[in-house]
Amino acid sequence: MEVKDFLEAGFTQHMPNAVIDGWANLLLEKKVYGKKGIKYFIHVFRSDIRGDGSEDFTTRLQLKRGKDVINIDVFPRKDHTVNEIESLTEMIWKKLGADYAKLNEE
Repeated sequence: MEVKDFLEAGFTQHMPNAVIDGWANLLLEKKVYGKKGIKYFIHVFRSDIRGDGSEDFTTRLQLKRGKDVINIDVFPRKDHTVNEIESLTEMIWKKLGADYAKLNEE
C-alpha cells in the first residue's frame, strides 16, 4: 500500500493531531456514506514506526454506538489492499451494530 492508493480510493490528506497522533507523519481520512448519512470514518495514519525509513500504516475506525464513540485500531499487513481494509471496516460496523456517525438531518 502507498499513499496514492488511499487517495485514489477517495481518502483526503490531512496533518495528524500532534497531541493525539504525534507519532504519525500523515493522516488520510475517508467518510463512508450510507442512505441516512455518514456511517463511519476511516482514519489511516502513516508513520515510520520501525525507524528504518519505511512507510507503515495504522488504520483507526471511528464508529458510533448510542452516545459513545468507539475507536478501533487495525494494523494492516503489507499485502492488504485499501479495498480489503474498507471491507473489514464495513464488517466490523455491521457486527457491532454501530449507529450512523452523523445523520443527514443533523
